[in-house]
Amino acid sequence: MEPSPRSDVEAPAVDAILGVVAYALYGAGAVLYVARPVAALMLRPPLVPAALQPQTWLLALARQGRALRVRVTPQVEALVSQVIEGVIARIDFNAALDRVDVAAIARQVVADIDLPDLIRDSSGALASETVRGLRMQSIGADERVSRIVDKALLRRDGRKTQVQPRADDPVP
Repeated sequence: MEPSPRSDVEAPAVDAILGVVAYALYGAGAVLYVARPVAALMLRPPLVPAALQPQTWLLALARQGRALRVRVTPQVEALVSQVIEGVIARIDFNAALDRVDVAAIARQVVADIDLPDLIRDSSGALASETVRGLRMQSIGADERVSRIVDKALLRRDGRKTQVQPRADDPVP
């Protein structure tokens, strides 16, 4: 699938949105820079006993929340598991699969990856390597036959039939 061509209006619109987001993040950083000390002062006001400070109350609430979460997590997981199993039991997967056009999906995948060209390229490379290997084997066999003939004809110095392999030929 090719992406749809963008119009001349879309790119500036996206750029403008990104610019607004960047300024908003910059502004949020400035607000945080100013608000952080104020928040710290509100949570831990000076001259107020620690037991009465809002931060102490928030930490106590956080501890209670953590304890509750640890207690109910197994129950929630069991409930979610039962709900999921119930939903899965009610789904008719065969009917859902009957609605899917698997042949069309397969055709699209074959078209997208250009399977015929891929097969042609890979089988061509394999055939080329096989032919090259057979040629090298036939050269070796020819040299052995020549040595046998030279011995049978009582030739002392065999004929010079050594062929230099090309640089791209595999080493036997």
